Amino acid sequence: MKKFFALFVAVLMMFAFAGCGGNQEEAPAPEEATEAVEEQVEEQVEKAVEEQTEKAAEQAEEVQEDIGVDMAKEIALSDAGFAAGDVEFTKAQQDIDDGLKIYEVEFVQGETKYEYDIDAQTGEIVDRDTDSVYDD
Repeated sequence: MKKFFALFVAVLMMFAFAGCGGNQEEAPAPEEATEAVEEQVEEQVEKAVEEQTEKAAEQAEEVQEDIGVDMAKEIALSDAGFAAGDVEFTKAQQDIDDGLKIYEVEFVQGETKYEYDIDAQTGEIVDRDTDSVYDD
């Protein structure tokens, strides 16, 4: 009778433990979890690559739109009516003036100092000035 009672208790406990887990959802298999994480990572990488590609394209456009320091010098010389061999450049550099990207070009011809601010995108002369070299 003790054996029967022990067997009865064992079977009863098996049903009790089986009933406890019946209402819970099954956890995804490790393979499914790995695939889900891989998909998320792939999506994030694709998004990051797309954003970086767009940013690089925008920067390339900005670079292409810039006339360059040599062109800025030519524009200033043409406006003043001189050839490069007729002047001595004292400054030719890019700068920002009131939020506008410009080239500051300065040169001396004879006793006159020429100063130009040239729009780096359009090549338009924004400002020009001439002074005697003795005014400094």
